[in-house]
Amino acid sequence: MDNERILSVSEFNRLVSDYLEQGLGAVTVQGEVTGFRVARERLVYFELKDERARCLCFSLTHEMAQPLEDGMEVKVTGVPKIFQSTGGFHLRVQAVELVGEGALQKAFFMLKNKLEGEGLFEERWKISLPRFPERIGIITSPTAAAYTDILRRLNERWGGLTITLAPVAVQGADAVGEITGAVKYLNESNPVDVIILTRGGGSMEDLQAFNSEPVARAVFASKIPIIAGVGHERDVTLVDFVADARASTPTNAAELVVPHRREIIQNLANKEATLVEALERELHERAHQISRMLSSAWHAIEFHMQEVKGLCARFQLSLSHIAHIQLRFEERVAQLSRRLHALSPKETLKRGYSITRVKGAIVREATGILEGDIMETELAKGNINSKVM
Repeated sequence: MDNERILSVSEFNRLVSDYLEQGLGAVTVQGEVTGFRVARERLVYFELKDERARCLCFSLTHEMAQPLEDGMEVKVTGVPKIFQSTGGFHLRVQAVELVGEGALQKAFFMLKNKLEGEGLFEERWKISLPRFPERIGIITSPTAAAYTDILRRLNERWGGLTITLAPVAVQGADAVGEITGAVKYLNESNPVDVIILTRGGGSMEDLQAFNSEPVARAVFASKIPIIAGVGHERDVTLVDFVADARASTPTNAAELVVPHRREIIQNLANKEATLVEALERELHERAHQISRMLSSAWHAIEFHMQEVKGLCARFQLSLSHIAHIQLRFEERVAQLSRRLHALSPKETLKRGYSITRVKGAIVREATGILEGDIMETELAKGNINSKVM
C-alpha cells in the first residue's frame, strides 16, 4: 500500500476522460433528441435516448450546423469524455446528422423560419446577374453529371467562356465545409463574374448540405451573384431562397447564366429593323417638314418678289416723271439763258448801241460832261476816244 498512487478528483476525472477519448476515439451514436437546451447563449446540451438508455451530449452553438429540437432522430459523431468539474459522462459532439425524412423536414422548416425572420430571403439583397459574363465559377462535384451537363449547355449557348471549377463533395460529412470554402475561394482568391452552385437530384438526406445553415449563410454573404441549381424542379433547398437566382435544374442554371447566341442575333436583327424603321419614319417626317418649309419659303419669296416688282414699277415711273421734269427744267433754263444772253451789253452793242465812259464811269446824261473831258465810247467792234470842246 506504500507504493499505491493516490489521485486527486481532478486527476482522476482527467485520467478517465483521456482514457475514454484515446481508447474509444470518435464514435457515432444514433438516438432521439431530448432535453435540448442552450445555456449562457453558447453551451448546447441535449440527450440521446432509446428504449433503455440515455446519453448526455455537449457542444458549442457555433459548432452546431444543424438546428435541433426534442423528438428528432439523429446520428451524433463525437468523443466520449468526462466533465472535469462534475465528473459527468458525456459525448463531446463533433457532427450531427439528421435521420429520416421527418426529422429532416422539421429541421428544414426550423432553419427556414429562422433565416427568413432575419431577412435573408428578401429581394433587396439579391444581386443582378451580369448580362454577358466572361468568367463563370461552378461549385459542384467534378464527377457529377450536372457538371458535364452545364459545360455542354454553356458551349451550346455561348462559348468562349472562362470556366473555373471549385470541386467539392455535394453530400456527406465533408460537403458543408467544402462548399462554404469554395464560395469563399471564388469570392476572394479567384474572382469570377457569376457562380453556379449545383448538383443533381437526390433524397432530402442527399441534399442536406444545401439545407445547412453555414452553406445558406455563405451563399447569402457572397459578393458575386450565385445561381442555385440543386436537384430537379421539385427539389427545394434553403440555398434556393438565399441565392440571387434559382434554376429548376443544372442545365437551366446554364441557361440563366448566358443567353443563346441565336437569341442575341435575332434580338440584334429585330433592333436593327426597328432602328431602320424608326430612321425611315424620321427621314420621312423630316422630308415632309422640309417640303412644308420650302413651300412656305417659296410663297414668301413670291410675295416679296411681287412687292419688289411693284416697287420697281413705281420707281421706273418716278424716274420717267423725274426725267420729264428735268427735260422741262432744262428747256426753261435754255430759254432763260437765251433771254439773258439777248439782254447782255454785248448783244445790245451789236444792235447799234454804244457805251460811253468818262474816267471809267458810264455816262448816262449830258449834264455831267465838262469841256475838256475825254470820253471813251465802246462799240460792238472797237472803241472811239473823243474830247469835249
